[in-house]
Amino acid sequence: MNSDSVKYDKIPFEDALAETGYGLYNYLMVALAGASGIAFIALAYGSSIIVPTSACELATSGAQQGLQMALPIGGMVLGSLVWGYLGDTRGRRGMLLASLALGAASNAVASISVSWVMLMLIQFLTVILASGIYVLSMTLLSESIPLKNRNVATLLVASVYLIGQGVISGKVTNIKVPFIQGTFNYYLL
Repeated sequence: MNSDSVKYDKIPFEDALAETGYGLYNYLMVALAGASGIAFIALAYGSSIIVPTSACELATSGAQQGLQMALPIGGMVLGSLVWGYLGDTRGRRGMLLASLALGAASNAVASISVSWVMLMLIQFLTVILASGIYVLSMTLLSESIPLKNRNVATLLVASVYLIGQGVISGKVTNIKVPFIQGTFNYYLL
């Protein structure tokens, strides 16, 4: 090692973030975290939009419909704890990608449910698997935004999360209306 080499002082993480400033990377992080929030909403609340239709299609009672809508909320709580731990111990990016893939795959299986119990259980599993999407994307966002901009960035993403519920319900409703009134049937056995 050369005797005239430069020594660098260690600085706290927050100071290093402040030195980097707020730029394109941060704007992209806010946009991607918002998109991740909408993806999570679609997976977590998508079944609540079709639950009223299940009264006819799956012959569900009011109590069964209530279970179909309530169980995913429990899945969010359980899944958030699990994915938070996994993100802390195994890396946020990898766990976020795993949550996205597993949630989408499980939701695809839920779309071919043949009974209300199957739909409810697979949707519960889907929400557990997809809970990491919102939790980990918000954590990644908060860790990459300078402190002076962090509140605004997280507020924007949280707003997208709330607005997304309305957007998803409108889009899904427009897509499902032609199919709900259909008279076609397909039985697997």
